[in-house]
Amino acid sequence: DTFINPNDKIQVDQVRNDYDRVRSSAKSGDPHELLALRSLAFTHESEGYVRGAYSAYVMLELYHSKSKDREDNLFNLVRTSSLVGEVMNTEKYGHIFLAKYPNSKYKEQVRSMMLISLFYSGEYEVALEVSEKFLPTLAENSKQHDLCLHVYSGSLYYTARFFDAHPHIVKHVNMYPKSEYKKASQYFEGSNLSRMQNWSLA
Repeated sequence: DTFINPNDKIQVDQVRNDYDRVRSSAKSGDPHELLALRSLAFTHESEGYVRGAYSAYVMLELYHSKSKDREDNLFNLVRTSSLVGEVMNTEKYGHIFLAKYPNSKYKEQVRSMMLISLFYSGEYEVALEVSEKFLPTLAENSKQHDLCLHVYSGSLYYTARFFDAHPHIVKHVNMYPKSEYKKASQYFEGSNLSRMQNWSLA
């Protein structure tokens, strides 16, 4: 067995070098514990424990936001928060991501995750606010515009703004006849007309 001999001399230079290396690593934004957290997140998700991965990505954002890999870490935080139903955190970290990386290759995915998470969890007021902000920035006849218009018009409907919702619902029905949200929009159109007491058209 190995043991520490109290008579051994401390190698001061070695200790100083190790200390400087650790400090340099910490200042760079990519210390060893960051690599451990990323490995932990990957392992958890590989084993199907998405909430564990989400918690690891939260730690990465809280304590290692200076990392050169922050864009990927933050994207994975948005993604896993959406998967585990942490809706308000999906919206929170999604906004942080888009503000920090407006030209990221992940930006459309982040927008979609924010909108879908908010809308399908019933957070219609927040979904309305977010989709209203995104809508003017999206090209019409695009997948992103399709989703955003659906969320915007649907959120107006669910928050009882029936007269405001009508033109946007009709626009979605007419503009996106092959949309995966087509049936939902057609339902909104008929139901919304009845709420407006337009019985014959409904």
